[in-house]
Amino acid sequence: MPGAMSLRIHPAPRSASLLLPLLALLCAGCALKGMIQRPPPGIAEAQNRALLEKLNELAESGDWLIIRGFKPIDDQLAAMTQGPLSHVGIFDKEKGVVIEAERIGVHTTPLAAYIAKSYRIVLVRPDWARGGGGAVAVTEAHKLCGRKYDFTGPVGLPIKGRHYCTELVVTVYRNYFRKTDVFEAIIMPMALFAWGRVVWDSGIRDLMATPGEEAK
Repeated sequence: MPGAMSLRIHPAPRSASLLLPLLALLCAGCALKGMIQRPPPGIAEAQNRALLEKLNELAESGDWLIIRGFKPIDDQLAAMTQGPLSHVGIFDKEKGVVIEAERIGVHTTPLAAYIAKSYRIVLVRPDWARGGGGAVAVTEAHKLCGRKYDFTGPVGLPIKGRHYCTELVVTVYRNYFRKTDVFEAIIMPMALFAWGRVVWDSGIRDLMATPGEEAK
C-alpha cells in the first residue's frame, strides 16, 4: 500500500467562498422550475428492480455511485453547480450498502433504497481502487459512519472531522493518492470523473425503458 497522503488542495478564492453560500441561499428560497419528478409508483418499482439487478452485476466494492437525486436539496445543488449530478456514495458490495454523507451525517443506506432516491446513476470506478484500494476505502468509510455532516464544506469552508458527500468518497482513498493528484477546495460531483472511469450510466428515468416494454 502506498504511504498515506493528505489532500493537496487549491484554496478557493475568497470571492468564491462568499458567493457560493449566497447562491445556495437563493436556490433554497426559490421555487425551481423544471424540477425532476418521480415516475408513477408501478413504473418506478420496475425501474428500481432493473437498476438493482444491473448494479449488483457490475458494481464492485469501492465504486462511486454518482447520482441525481429526487430530493429538494438535489435540485438546489444541481442548480448551484450547474451540473446534471448532485450526490455520491461509495459502494460496499459485500454488505450491499452505500456509505454516504447527508444532512443526518455519515451513514449506510441499503443499495435498493439508494437506487429508489435516484433519478440517474453513474457508476464510476476510481483509479485508486486498483490493487485492493477499493476494499481499503470501504473499510475507511465504515469507520467514519456516525460523523456529522459538513454543512459549510461544500461552500469552501470545511469543518475538521466532518464530511460532505464528495469529500467523503475521495478522502477514504487517501492512502492511494498519487503525488500528481491535486484537488480543488470544493469537490463537485462532476469533478470525480477526473479520478476514475465510467463503468455504466443508467441515463435519466424519463428515457429509461421499463421492463416489459420491449415486448409490446
